[in-house]
Amino acid sequence: MKEPSTSPLLMPISAVSRQFGVSRNTVYDLIAAGDLALVKLSPRISRVTVASVMALAGRRDRIGEKPGYLNRKGKTKKRSTKRPKPPEGGS
Repeated sequence: MKEPSTSPLLMPISAVSRQFGVSRNTVYDLIAAGDLALVKLSPRISRVTVASVMALAGRRDRIGEKPGYLNRKGKTKKRSTKRPKPPEGGS
């Protein structure tokens, strides 16, 4: 007989936001977009499936972006490394 898995199947919203380096609101946007699967345990308790987190992480790894560069619509974006030019002329 198989022994039950000891790894969790569900993650809190806060853990998902920390893992991806985004805000809780961004996690909820990813849920609304269908990129993450939400499980309601009660009216006040929600969790995200680990399988959907792993799937999203896998898609991001193929793109080659670092965690934390996901915008609110679930698309990766690159952070600008250029510094803004100082205004020309004097005051």
